[in-house]
Amino acid sequence: NFNHWRSALSDLLITDLSQSQRIRVLSAERLFNILNQLNRVEANTYSSDILQEVAKRGGVSNVLVGNFTKANGTFRINASLQNANTGEVIASEKLEGEGEKSFYDMVDELTLKIKENFEFTQQEIENDIDKEVSTITTSFPEAYKYYSEGRKLHLTGNYPQSIAKMQEVLDIDPDFAMAYRSLSSSYSNLGYRPARRKAILKAFELSFKASDRERFIIAGDYYRLSEETFDNAIDAYEQLLEMYPDDSTGLTNLGLIYYEIEDFDRAEKLFQQSIQNNAEGWIAKWNLAETYMGTGFYDKARLIIEETGRLYPEQSRFPAQLALILICEGKYDQALGQLERTLEMDSRQRPSVTMLRGSIYLLKGDFDKAEQEYKTFGESTGQRRMGLAGVFLSKGKYEEALNQLESKPAIAEAAAYVNMITGNYIKALDGFSEILEKSTDDWKYANQIDVMHLIGLNQIFMKDLDAAQQSADDLKAFIESGLRQRAKRYYYHLMGKIELENGNISSAKDFFIKAVNLTPSPIDPGLYYHPMFFSSLGQAYFQDGDLDRAQAEYEKIQSLTLHKLQAGDYYAKSYYWLGKIFQQKGERSRAVENYETFLDLWKDADSNIFELKDARSQLSSLNSY
Repeated sequence: NFNHWRSALSDLLITDLSQSQRIRVLSAERLFNILNQLNRVEANTYSSDILQEVAKRGGVSNVLVGNFTKANGTFRINASLQNANTGEVIASEKLEGEGEKSFYDMVDELTLKIKENFEFTQQEIENDIDKEVSTITTSFPEAYKYYSEGRKLHLTGNYPQSIAKMQEVLDIDPDFAMAYRSLSSSYSNLGYRPARRKAILKAFELSFKASDRERFIIAGDYYRLSEETFDNAIDAYEQLLEMYPDDSTGLTNLGLIYYEIEDFDRAEKLFQQSIQNNAEGWIAKWNLAETYMGTGFYDKARLIIEETGRLYPEQSRFPAQLALILICEGKYDQALGQLERTLEMDSRQRPSVTMLRGSIYLLKGDFDKAEQEYKTFGESTGQRRMGLAGVFLSKGKYEEALNQLESKPAIAEAAAYVNMITGNYIKALDGFSEILEKSTDDWKYANQIDVMHLIGLNQIFMKDLDAAQQSADDLKAFIESGLRQRAKRYYYHLMGKIELENGNISSAKDFFIKAVNLTPSPIDPGLYYHPMFFSSLGQAYFQDGDLDRAQAEYEKIQSLTLHKLQAGDYYAKSYYWLGKIFQQKGERSRAVENYETFLDLWKDADSNIFELKDARSQLSSLNSY
């Protein structure tokens, strides 16, 4: 009947000791993960060898081990503090209390005795943070029992059952802040955004009942909900790390914010620090690998994922991530092999594997196989329609791409984008304006920046340069008001297009170079701007007569991997423009080769495309010559 206190006592002691600014305590999550790796989560006793291995993996020098007994209504805790390497007992303690509620007082007393066994002065102990554990958790033993069980379910990835258990906790104690925080985390992992928001808001309101460490974590989690308050989240996590420099949650979540706003240097430092504190954990390594991907160091990212995957051979997420990295590197056949391995490990990964497999075939130019993969998804699914739209764009079949994107439910931004590049400017502007209004309501800064840029481009194509300049000015002001300073690439690109329209080629080139220099490396297949930016700079060089530099920019488009998925038309057109460049250079055979490649890629394209007609005309002229 009291078996739950085996883990609950440990959790309470960790929570109480973790308040200290003078002692680094292995988190409950980290301890659980280590015991799980050692297959000792349900063990009743621990040998000295196991204790040494736990200490080694956790990077700690001391362990606290103990047991409890019950006689009538009296509980006794026997605990010993041991040197992890030698097993030498530093101190042993015995405490007694009446009833389950006495565990709280015994934990408070044991925490104080542990501190007294380290080389702290009495003043240091008195000045250390040490609130009563019942005031920073719950004073209801039954509630804490369910909370401990719920956290274990969460750590094993069983989020629905963890949510159910936390609801039992809150039925008993509706003021338990960390139960709401756990709920929020589970909802987040399941993708239930409204429920996550509601739970973390409640945790935030009750955070005065949590420890100082947990209060800052809750505040950071709450302010992370909206980019409008990212600065408050950063402040909360920085205060947390000022008090507790090794806090893994603070290091991870602050790093994720910096990653999201593309401050990759700061993100890398935080993830590196987290790895130093927890060499065996995989989350910080995963985040570091993604940071390396964002900066183009795919080889570093691949090595991290390969090494971490060997430590967690049962996790299918690692071969799947390795496949994505290999795609970024252009190693498509190796990526296909990793996807097969992913499916062998976990058949539930089939949808994401199918999507990536279709992407690989599309990047390899095998449009038929790509279509087959995408068509395995249901008719109305976004995966199917975005995938097929990418295939049709690569083939120059804009009308079919638009049909896919405008099917219900419509994929609004992509549809508006295709309307823009096919000359349906009024329809595109209406679509972009509607999307901008919705993203403003949701405080989705990245979406707002993206759509503001597209609105400006649409106005340039409509030859309304005054409106485009106003859009560029608004975009610049909006970016400067937030944290995404690298997003100025969108403003620079708009200004470059405006200057090019005005005939100011030198100024246009300067703006385009600034835009290109602020682009992160390809990692998100949904982005379009790499090919667009390279093409714009190539156009400026071409108009300026700098054919070598123009050639280099169009060849960059051909070397892209992920970003060709939704910009296959730019990829195909790069051959057309290289044909023009080599034609002007007087390199007839290379011009013919590129025109022929372009026409082969777009052999089934819509018939009214200017580049298609011009390429046929130029090729006929070159062949006649």
